[in-house]
Amino acid sequence: MTNWKLPDKIKVLEALGVIADGRLKIDQKNQTATCLSSDKSKTYQVKYDLKHSAITSDDNSAHWQGKLGYPAIATLMELGELAKDDRLGEALKDIPWKELNTQFKNDYNKTLAVVYTIAKGLDVSEKELNDFMEKVIGEIKDKEYKQLVEVN
Repeated sequence: MTNWKLPDKIKVLEALGVIADGRLKIDQKNQTATCLSSDKSKTYQVKYDLKHSAITSDDNSAHWQGKLGYPAIATLMELGELAKDDRLGEALKDIPWKELNTQFKNDYNKTLAVVYTIAKGLDVSEKELNDFMEKVIGEIKDKEYKQLVEVN
């Protein structure tokens, strides 16, 4: 199995936002999850096999870039595989990620600047967000998640 490329760090915050917004539904029996995009126009499907540290998702980052995307990261957070911070998540609630990423043509530094401003207004510092992103990226590196390939 191929390992996932590391996600853009902002995807960690986007995953926290998914959880805070209640846009993730996990079906542990079937080892699947569904994740709504921030504008609720798309539903992403996630499948996982924690025994083999394998996961897949049909979001754009995963499909086109081979990077672990925010639906998979959110799923791993909810399953206790990756760190989650509910207080930071609350500061990221209702952020229009899709709208911002489109507006800034996926220049994540520009999106992140807006996110920092929103979070600061809710008493969450840029340092707290950066530290959390680094922590989760480190966990992803350590666990070396693989691309789940379905066998028919």
